[in-house]
Amino acid sequence: MMQTVTGNTLVVGAAERIDLTKAEGIEQLRQLAASEVESACVDELVRLGRKEDRALAREVGAPDERHIKCEIAAMVGEVCTLPGKFVGDLATAVGDRVAGQTGSAIAGKMAAKAAERLITNVLLPASGLSHVEQVGLLADVAAVALCPSQQGRGTKHHGSVEECAARLATRTLKEAVGAA
Repeated sequence: MMQTVTGNTLVVGAAERIDLTKAEGIEQLRQLAASEVESACVDELVRLGRKEDRALAREVGAPDERHIKCEIAAMVGEVCTLPGKFVGDLATAVGDRVAGQTGSAIAGKMAAKAAERLITNVLLPASGLSHVEQVGLLADVAAVALCPSQQGRGTKHHGSVEECAARLATRTLKEAVGAA
């Protein structure tokens, strides 16, 4: 069902030649979104020590430091669903909202870089969705793909990533009902 819905919503990713009407294309998009968010986060995380990683995990509400990347993706997905307009550069606006929610400049910087990488390297020009909707959708996909708990590699409850999975499931159901 996700393949059909995403295929209908995002059509074909021309830049990466990803055919979202096929399961392989959906998997390529998932991997690409996760890779871009992970890269954006790693750029900042390499500058931090173990103590700072733990502090950042607490600031952003991640279960532990292994969940920082998926938490950043989840926050990007969430702020893209909030009411209100994004003024100016979308990536910067997303970062500002995340920084405002968490009180963490580092989290805001990571979110801005993640959004920028999604916009630059993953955004699909043929989509019927706005850029904000696409960034939110791609960030949700990345959060689920990056989360150790969602991938069966962890036992910690990660509520914000579960919310991303719920948003994806809700979107799938809405589009499936609309397509019928």
